[in-house]
Amino acid sequence: MSKSEASPPDEKPSKVDEPITSPPSPDTSISELTDFLIKIGHAGMKALNNRDWNGRDNDQNLNAILSPEFRVYFGNNPEGLSVAENAKWMREFFLEKYPEHRVEVIQVTPEVFEKEGTAVVYVECDEHNAPPGVMTRVIYEFKWRKEEDGWRCFHMSSMRAFQ
Repeated sequence: MSKSEASPPDEKPSKVDEPITSPPSPDTSISELTDFLIKIGHAGMKALNNRDWNGRDNDQNLNAILSPEFRVYFGNNPEGLSVAENAKWMREFFLEKYPEHRVEVIQVTPEVFEKEGTAVVYVECDEHNAPPGVMTRVIYEFKWRKEEDGWRCFHMSSMRAFQ
């Protein structure tokens, strides 16, 4: 299991440092995949803070890595939300209801299950000001699988705990 600190790792340039235009190839090494998953964990939260509902901040096209079956699951929506439905919900929640909301990444932990062709990324965050003055510890879970054209994220869910 690999862990990161609050910022992405600073290492020698690699494929991980390139803009995201497609998912990592199916034959990506475990080390490169792990680095990529850590980077994506940070990039997704940065996009949230920047209100970048299309995931295109800094040329990082986050939608390029999503499976066509990608769904977002919360406790009150067992069927899950599509990318478009989730973006609509986030606009309403963050822009209209809690415009001061911000996310601070505490840790990104990827686990790659090579034999199964799957991976899980846990992004531990402190969410601030939703509602105002409240800090909530959140763990986002992103499930990945190796598909024919590369590694794609197909599932997102979260767990919340007040502090």
